[in-house]
Amino acid sequence: VTENRTVEHGFLAYPMTVSGDRLVSGTDHRIWFGGSTPCTEHGRPLAIANPETRVIAEGRQANFMLSAKPGPDGYPDEYTKITAYARIIADQAQALDSSATPTPGAAWQETE
Repeated sequence: VTENRTVEHGFLAYPMTVSGDRLVSGTDHRIWFGGSTPCTEHGRPLAIANPETRVIAEGRQANFMLSAKPGPDGYPDEYTKITAYARIIADQAQALDSSATPTPGAAWQETE
């Protein structure tokens, strides 16, 4: 959701560590968002969104660092972390447009 209360697409990205064929959990609780300032359904910037540019891959960058650590131990696993952040953003969009989804096209892109 933008400051004008329109629903737009963005993306989430975060660094991860892979060991063999396994994703190593226990990484940073933060995640990065690419797109317009992520806002509440009322058009106010989300309190968890901090302006910070981060290069994700060549030609692709995120504009905001999101920080919503659930407690001193962080998230129990990567799935919970990603779905929590997707839900925070999608809930705002769905309040304005019930057809909005956090996975339009359900794309997965790996970058080196």
